Amino acid sequence: MTRFFLIASLCFWLGSTLSGQEPVSVMVNFEHDTFNLLESEKTKINEQVLGLDAEIITLSLLGHTDSDGADAYNLDLSRKRVNTVKSYLVLAGIDESVISTSFFGERNPVSDNETETGKYLNRRVEIIIITSHPKVIVEDIVNEPPYTDSKVAEISEPNPPPPQKKDTTISQGLLQITMNNEEYEKLKDCLVFTPILDAEAALENNYTTITVNNRRLASCGMIKIELKEPCEGCFDHPVKIRYPALKPQCLVCDFVNIYSWSEGGGWESRPEESLEKLEINGKDYYEMTVICPGSKNCDCLVESIPVKFNFPEEYKVIKMNVVSDCPLVNYPLVQKSDKKHQMIGELPCELAGRKSYAYFTVVNEQKDTIEIRKVKLNDFRHSIKKKCKYHLEGRFLGVFPKYRDKIFVRYRLKPKMMTRLEEKSKRYK
Repeated sequence: MTRFFLIASLCFWLGSTLSGQEPVSVMVNFEHDTFNLLESEKTKINEQVLGLDAEIITLSLLGHTDSDGADAYNLDLSRKRVNTVKSYLVLAGIDESVISTSFFGERNPVSDNETETGKYLNRRVEIIIITSHPKVIVEDIVNEPPYTDSKVAEISEPNPPPPQKKDTTISQGLLQITMNNEEYEKLKDCLVFTPILDAEAALENNYTTITVNNRRLASCGMIKIELKEPCEGCFDHPVKIRYPALKPQCLVCDFVNIYSWSEGGGWESRPEESLEKLEINGKDYYEMTVICPGSKNCDCLVESIPVKFNFPEEYKVIKMNVVSDCPLVNYPLVQKSDKKHQMIGELPCELAGRKSYAYFTVVNEQKDTIEIRKVKLNDFRHSIKKKCKYHLEGRFLGVFPKYRDKIFVRYRLKPKMMTRLEEKSKRYK
């Protein structure tokens, strides 16, 4: 890695020598274990990079970290820092085709890692810029042919033609999609992007937040990418999809993985596709990098505990889902085999105290099928907070491990509440 860093530096020096320009170098620093841009560093970029008068020929980004943490983690963190700076520059108008990126983790410190000051200096992205020739002013020799009597003659080299734009960025609702220009022109008539960023959309598209192995997920957003006939296959170039990030109060884990919807139902991890969180103009965004069409989901795994929902015995429950927008989740439950008025499944403890809702379909004694939507979990009598506390701290279950799978959080819907919901449902049909 050090050898690569030296070679990269040599290439920058040779490029600047051939262009006749000394490279412009700007250091952008970061706080501990973050890749978001500080306001002071944004100002530095605005003044020292975006404020340059000369045309930028090449712009290189080199990412680094301090020595805290494991090598692999720091290497990935330096990559994220580089991508954050790159996104900021591209959104500000820098042509992406002139930008190159490299990341080195903790391998190339510029200061010691023993002090906080030294670590701060090491947490950096180096921006190295080579610009075009400025105008050259040549002082004239008075009254000596072949010059005129002018004191100054201005000689300027023609500017090179601007590099051809390689990528196209389109906006579609909350989505911002960046594709290779040629590929977009070829696919634009058969390519459809559909954002699924709330529970209602997940229900309408029949997307749960459960893996193919029946593990529970919390989602930071789903994107359905369709290639209609006659187009088919994967993309020739990676496609980047950016959309607003979840609010901080909705974060229950670190969203770092991309999952794809399998043909048999459920989500499968796609380690070859990546997710970044970016801060742009003070707002947070997620950016998926995908290589094939399909339904994509940025997720993290969450621990869950068994739950049981009891309805009044005169009702038969056909279907039930528990959902939330903060974070985005959709968990289906199943009917208990010997109890038609009971539904069982698993829910994560992270839903405790959050705005979560139940959607369910029941059949009453008159054989009427009733669809009831968006009932607050708080309308059920339950004790999820207490049970989750025992579950997570290992109380009782640690002493009696054989009961671990038998301890349910029980939800019960009173007959009066059920009658009220049924009347409300009929009124709004």
